[in-house]
Amino acid sequence: ETSQTLKDLKALNQRINTLPTRRAELINQARQEGHTWRTIAETLGMTEHGAIKASKPAEPRGRPRIE
Repeated sequence: ETSQTLKDLKALNQRINTLPTRRAELINQARQEGHTWRTIAETLGMTEHGAIKASKPAEPRGRPRIE
């Protein structure tokens, strides 16, 4: 039987994996609303280049798990 801790860890990891995509969606929404790259970057605490890079859909990381 899987412990609650491992279930919670798995759920957290799944949530973490969705965050870059959600951040990209919000960055693009902010751009559509007319916010500048500078304002978005300052909000995120990163450079304009970083904000632009973060606005693109995230690439899958790591190797696929084989079961």
